[in-house]
Amino acid sequence: MEEVLREVNSKLRKILPVGVFCCGAMVELNFHNKSARVWVGGVPDVYLFREQGRKVEPFASTHLPLGVLDPSEFDPHTRDVVMRNGDRVFLWSDGIIESRNPADEMFGEERLKQVFSGTGKPDQIFQAILDQVDDFMGGSDRDDDITLVTAKMVDIEDIGMTTYESNKGSIGGPVNWTLSLALHDQSLAAFNPLPLVMNLLMEVEGLRPLGGQLYTLLAELFSNALEHGVLELDSELKTGPQGFGQYYMQREQSLAALTDGSVRLTLTHRPLAVGGELILEVTDTGAGFSYADYDDENATRDQPMAIDPSNDALQRTSAQWDYSGRGITLIRQLSDELTYLDDGRSVRAIVRWPRH
Repeated sequence: MEEVLREVNSKLRKILPVGVFCCGAMVELNFHNKSARVWVGGVPDVYLFREQGRKVEPFASTHLPLGVLDPSEFDPHTRDVVMRNGDRVFLWSDGIIESRNPADEMFGEERLKQVFSGTGKPDQIFQAILDQVDDFMGGSDRDDDITLVTAKMVDIEDIGMTTYESNKGSIGGPVNWTLSLALHDQSLAAFNPLPLVMNLLMEVEGLRPLGGQLYTLLAELFSNALEHGVLELDSELKTGPQGFGQYYMQREQSLAALTDGSVRLTLTHRPLAVGGELILEVTDTGAGFSYADYDDENATRDQPMAIDPSNDALQRTSAQWDYSGRGITLIRQLSDELTYLDDGRSVRAIVRWPRH
């Protein structure tokens, strides 16, 4: 979610004229652990309606709109909230609150809150908002568009996720394809290829449920190729009290001074008798590394990581994992097969779906 917000803000910052920005809100629902993450930037409060007790919890805007701040200043942090089955989130544009009647009065937040308290069944609230706004306007012309979104927390089994049959036609999206993308010195310093690549991967229906896993895997492979292959950064920098700060300062300096080197990503997808197979190959122009030191043939993605899961390092960005050993363990767990080639300058990871 934070990556999406960063990317949207960055793109809008580049293309929008000065003084023009995009107000928005984003909510991520996790149906596995019954929680939501909320980001609000410049739009009316997002409402969380609690079915038990029929209470409304507002989430006010705590961020500037998208496209206002430079990427280095943008804050993608969210507010996290625990939900129960039946709880609902509501998002709307200001066109609802600012709708006016023939007497030029605004609908306002108080009338909106009364819809929640005065509607008998929670499933009827969505339509009740639209109906009462229309009744309030009484035929007046709209000054603004009206957008209304709601989503309800349910059990993961109730969502009705698509099941994939064994025939090739059920894959959906592109079936047999290969993509190759090479980034050279200046592009490595200025461009993140992951959103572009993920956009293509999510066109394959069978890969969509694996979006988070694939992003983490790609981020690990790419950052390792860039930082330890092309830039030849030493992971030992991270071990001291100020290690991470020094590491990323050196990373930025090395990128700014980079005049040679490249990273190539090659992705191949093909159908199998059941589901499909994605082959990710990342190659860099670095000196390689002695992967045999970490190449434990008994390591599989089903084995637990040899890391304390309570360690907050697990919550840090994927770029902080590396070829000092832990990164390889993570990559192995996210892949069905992992192979190193060309003295460690190339790595091939294979992911098959559906996952078992």
